[in-house]
Amino acid sequence: ITDGQVQAPQKRSILRVRQNGDPLQVTLKGGVLTDILGRIGYIADNHQLQFDAPPQAGAIYTAGFSACPDGTLALGDSNVFYAC
Repeated sequence: ITDGQVQAPQKRSILRVRQNGDPLQVTLKGGVLTDILGRIGYIADNHQLQFDAPPQAGAIYTAGFSACPDGTLALGDSNVFYAC
């Protein structure tokens, strides 16, 4: 938003994430997300999905991800993520 106003998060059915301009490529193994640079995907204490090696102190979730039959990503029993 060019006027600088903070907008309310919107629920998205499909999450499109980019890394350096390219679609984000991740591996899911044992509930852990890893990007092509070997960084762990996690929910940070600010509730954002981030990739770092190692995850930042205070990370809320570093595991528990899964792939749903419809191709979406889930964390625990929910496949709802919010864009901000």
